[in-house]
Amino acid sequence: MLSQEKGSGARFNGGKPDFALIPLCTLEDEARVWEYGRAKYAAWNWTKGMAWSIPFACAMRHIAAWQRGEECDPESGLPHLAHAMCNLRMLTLYTQTYQVGDDRPVKELQP
Repeated sequence: MLSQEKGSGARFNGGKPDFALIPLCTLEDEARVWEYGRAKYAAWNWTKGMAWSIPFACAMRHIAAWQRGEECDPESGLPHLAHAMCNLRMLTLYTQTYQVGDDRPVKELQP
């Protein structure tokens, strides 16, 4: 018999991702970058797809700028690492949904 006691609700979450572990402050910074991109390019423009090398190169430029000590992108005023996260999120989705964009040179360099 199921308990009717308050607070005894059951959930079977084993093996499911725990989104509560994602720091919200990083999502807020990332959301601001997505908003900036919406104003600059149009909402969801990136979902049309592009060569994987484009978001990869963008992410790497933002990471390199951060590594040199520059916290924020001078154009947007937003954190470089949040820009990198957006580009990596795009790239992650492309690996699942846009295989035609895979232009990694590694494939051509393998024996």
